[in-house]
Amino acid sequence: MKPEDFEMVETLDRAALERHPVWKTYRPGDHASILAWGIEPSWLDAELERFGYCGPEPLFPVLECDPLPEGSEIVVAAEIRLASGATLPGYLLEPMAFGVFADSEYTFNRGLARHALQTAERLGAEFDVSREEIFPMSYRCVVRGTDGRPLVGEIVAPW
Repeated sequence: MKPEDFEMVETLDRAALERHPVWKTYRPGDHASILAWGIEPSWLDAELERFGYCGPEPLFPVLECDPLPEGSEIVVAAEIRLASGATLPGYLLEPMAFGVFADSEYTFNRGLARHALQTAERLGAEFDVSREEIFPMSYRCVVRGTDGRPLVGEIVAPW
């Protein structure tokens, strides 16, 4: 993404992750980094003003993202392969959450085992497979990890 295409969003969806693979929740400490990418200060101020209400914190595209920067609250687009073999677009929000896009968005949180089990059952129903054919999921990202190595791995069932 070019600096002139920089735009904050309230929620991430499949289209936002297709436009850019790495997003982060905005915190005041991010201001200087965003400006260092060549974003015009007046444009950044206008973007922040759009979110000057008591709603969710905006998310912004991380323009210098390969390799990933250190930090938290980073969402990374991923290609996710279910145990059944189906490959879907998705994302990682390490260390706890991840999601996949099919006809709907299916979100998982490793800290909410019962919810993850129910979500796996709904996702399985969409593909006519059992929840046991959902996990383990493998993932591959288009950006490298903070250590410079390919960002790939496996997600075991969180229940």
